Amino acid sequence: MPLYSFGSNGNSQLSLGHTIDTSTPTLCKFHHTPPPSSPPALIISGGNHTLLLFPTGEAYSCGLSRSGQCGFPDHGQFFGAFCRLPPPPPLEGVTNASPESTQWGFITAGWEFTILATKDGKRVFACGAGAKGELGLGPRILTTGDTLTPSIPGTTIHKISNFPPEGTYVTSLTSSITHVVAILNNGTCFGWGVSRKRQLHHPKDDLILVPKTTPTPRAISPFPTDPFPVARAVCTQESTFLISSSGDRLAHLGLPTTKWRVYEQMPPSCLGYVDIQASWNGVYILKNTGEIVAWGRSDKGQLPPKGLTGVKMMAVGSEHVIAVVEDDGREKLLAWGWGEHGNCGDIEGNKDVVPPREIEILGGGGKKARIRRIGAGCATSWVWVDWE
Repeated sequence: MPLYSFGSNGNSQLSLGHTIDTSTPTLCKFHHTPPPSSPPALIISGGNHTLLLFPTGEAYSCGLSRSGQCGFPDHGQFFGAFCRLPPPPPLEGVTNASPESTQWGFITAGWEFTILATKDGKRVFACGAGAKGELGLGPRILTTGDTLTPSIPGTTIHKISNFPPEGTYVTSLTSSITHVVAILNNGTCFGWGVSRKRQLHHPKDDLILVPKTTPTPRAISPFPTDPFPVARAVCTQESTFLISSSGDRLAHLGLPTTKWRVYEQMPPSCLGYVDIQASWNGVYILKNTGEIVAWGRSDKGQLPPKGLTGVKMMAVGSEHVIAVVEDDGREKLLAWGWGEHGNCGDIEGNKDVVPPREIEILGGGGKKARIRRIGAGCATSWVWVDWE
């Protein structure tokens, strides 16, 4: 199980069995044996908790779970090593349900909550806490701790009722630290959580009275003119960006003027995109040319340097980025941005503004590390390697 992590670890969100920040990639711990042997499809970070989703439909969590955001009741506030979540419950009254209905297929996380969906996309669940509607469970349910009867016994996981609408299914889940966006198979969008900055509404929908919070999934306001089917979405703290499948359309939900100019600097499209991710205050597009197009906050060096090419993978955290870059036939891991907690590696001097630097991964007994997956969260960094 070659998963390594480094960075902020005050609540054991790095799954290292302790609560000390580390600036060196360190092998993660798992409660269950044997641990997974193939890389995860997703590495998802909340404020102080982390989740892994594997292609098999298995999910794991670690870190702070004071409010049940790791999917389990609070036992000493945090989980020091990855624990496997139970699968989704079988559908009641259905005898020939597909295997995908009892496997996890989508996960996203915010500051103190986690949202999960089955692999068939037909059921969505929530756990944790969200005082501003982040759980999507309604205005009266602010936490799933120990106060409710869970949908899965022994967990804090609860199903979001009546979502997605009949005849549709989820194809994408994403979130900021306080709001969630789900994309459905018909190209429509639903959102819930904080909405006072219009992050769940088009900025030109001036006639709509925008609520400060949206406690249950609701259709995001249609575009005033020229709507398009949405395939992807990414969320900054106070904005949402919607993308068409080809990247020829890119739309912004939020205030038209922002401190870090995430709307004003938005390009007209993201044609040729391979991946798109967001930090708390910026958006990053990995193009099929191996370049990263990015805009937003960069007072801590968060945006990529000019002339960076050969990027094969990127992972965008709250205020830092890690990327796999091919240089003269050699694959290397780079990190840059705000590195106060060691999430950009072991640095002497100023850790607030870290220029791109290579991160070494040790522990292969002289073997070469082949990077298979990377992740970045709230001052945390992750890398899965195969030793060859």
